[in-house]
Amino acid sequence: MIKLKDILREESYKSGKLFVMKSPYAPKHMPYDHIGFITDDGEIIDMSGHRYTKDGKKPLPPKKYKYEDTEDLFKMPKNKEEAIEKGLYKEIPLPKGVEIPSETPTCSIDKNKAENCGSFVKIVLSNNGIKTTKSNDMTDIASAVANKTEAGKKSFKDPRKKTEPAKPKSTKKRKTGDWWNTASDTKKKSYIKKFGGPPNESIIKLKSLLAEGRMLSIFDFDDTIAQSDSWVYITKDGKTIKKLDAAEFAVYKLKDGEGYDFKDFDRKIRNPRLIKKNADLLKKQLQKGGRKVTILTARRLKAPINHFFKTIGINPYVVTLGSADPQKKAEYIEKEIQKGYDPIYFMDDSPKNIQAVDALKKKYPRIKLVTKLVK
Repeated sequence: MIKLKDILREESYKSGKLFVMKSPYAPKHMPYDHIGFITDDGEIIDMSGHRYTKDGKKPLPPKKYKYEDTEDLFKMPKNKEEAIEKGLYKEIPLPKGVEIPSETPTCSIDKNKAENCGSFVKIVLSNNGIKTTKSNDMTDIASAVANKTEAGKKSFKDPRKKTEPAKPKSTKKRKTGDWWNTASDTKKKSYIKKFGGPPNESIIKLKSLLAEGRMLSIFDFDDTIAQSDSWVYITKDGKTIKKLDAAEFAVYKLKDGEGYDFKDFDRKIRNPRLIKKNADLLKKQLQKGGRKVTILTARRLKAPINHFFKTIGINPYVVTLGSADPQKKAEYIEKEIQKGYDPIYFMDDSPKNIQAVDALKKKYPRIKLVTKLVK
């Protein structure tokens, strides 16, 4: 079986094609879950948001390998033609040849470094004078590149876009407030008492209330809302030496030569068990309304978590970071602060995550940010 650390790197590579891939790990809503370049010698070069340094803080630089190796790395069909026939793999010509560095690229415009396959491709293209999209979405990038040439348009079409004829706009005028004109005085008084004014005035009042501030509740998933038989494995010299549950991982410090393996968290949740006290709090937050309720998890895949919540009859908004770095959770919450959310409530079982988020309190002293460590 191929090991990523054994894949050879060169100083730079040339490419005239992109590839997109849909592995068995791809969430159902994603057309593709991987993107990279085809080098002039026919091999693949890419980055991944799941290849990190031993301390989990920095993504590893680009890796180069043969298509056949994707069978071991991503469980893809070993035969490329079979993958193409099944719609799991596509190659897209670039409008011009590009040079790809062997080290993690930095954007020449905004100085941001690549962190995953999408940002890697976008930055390399930008540095070679090829504009794509603002987002790091793989399908968006592939579609933007494909639309630059006739050959690209023939090789790739965005599967999310349906070519249905636009429906003609209705010419009927909507009637508003008809019931108010015929309502009794008693009904009108009751409405005004409940909503603060007649229909049009109450809408204006509601909009102003929403503009004043937005509440946000954020919950971790593993060992906060539910426990499972998913383990974090400790590796050394290519071998697994021990395994940790979520609570043990939350306080574990890597020793020299050790690394993390999160393979259990990219699969179906094993034997999930609800933590009733915290789950009841989550349900109450969802029922109250007037606030955004988010599940913020280090896991990579949304589908298993959404399926679990479906079995207990709720549907919270799930954000998957694909990284165990506590700073990633702090960065997500900081972005929500900048969007205007206040107050913000955050619950997590990891002291490292709580500490990273608590640091935002000094940076944003006027924001009410409440953190709670689950014990």
